[in-house]
Amino acid sequence: MKHTIESGNPEHPVPIMRVSPFLTSRLGLRPIVNHSISSIGAIRIIDFTGSCRLLPINDQATQFLGLDAGNSKTGKQLKAYLNPRGLGLDAIVAYALSHGHSDHVGALHVSPGVPAYMGKGDIPILNGTIPSPGKIPGRIDKARALINLSGAAVVPDVEPFPLEDGESRKFGQIGVRAFAMPGHTAGSMGLFVTRGRHDMQGDFYAGDTLDIDVNGDVVSAAKGATEDVYQSEMAIVGIAKRIRGEHIRIDTLMPAHSGDGLGEALMHFAPSV
Repeated sequence: MKHTIESGNPEHPVPIMRVSPFLTSRLGLRPIVNHSISSIGAIRIIDFTGSCRLLPINDQATQFLGLDAGNSKTGKQLKAYLNPRGLGLDAIVAYALSHGHSDHVGALHVSPGVPAYMGKGDIPILNGTIPSPGKIPGRIDKARALINLSGAAVVPDVEPFPLEDGESRKFGQIGVRAFAMPGHTAGSMGLFVTRGRHDMQGDFYAGDTLDIDVNGDVVSAAKGATEDVYQSEMAIVGIAKRIRGEHIRIDTLMPAHSGDGLGEALMHFAPSV
């Protein structure tokens, strides 16, 4: 069954994106794929090996929060969205990071001085104190260092603010609440994002902890890129229980490397593990 969600016009539902960001960019397709079904207006930006989301934080959509930063060497993909709107990279006022792998933080260097927030367990990955966990991220970072493939493997000049489990931050109209989801990396965070006063309803940015498969179901993160697969799966189960117990409504699940899914898919995952 092909899942859709209404786009505001019942005659034009928006399909859930099924295309891998990596394959999209490698095939030379448009670098920006704005097929997110986000209920709070997240714009999906895709670069060479990763992706991020931009969330407008004001009514004029002139200031944005970045959910991850992507891995563009020059910020080309971010500029491709911002520049036609008369905006530059300075329109991004902060970043909330799901974890420290380079395909999520490598482009931070194009926004010097912009505050970034992330789980404290991954700050050593960001500043290069420890190598990227997981077989695939470690190999990618080594290759990137050898051939200057894309953005920075580490970003030593950035001093992120540590996020604690359950901590909330406000960025204009956008609220962000951090949920610890260790496993993909030690400091992986799920980010529950809300708009305005609706602090119990919004979207959930899951980074690399989970994907959405072709049936619209939640699946755990890729094994080769994950430090501890079992811990990661248990983190998904734990988050589902917390969301249910706190009566939080998730409209859209936003993974980093697959299409978006409906929030109810998270509730269905726990019995399947």
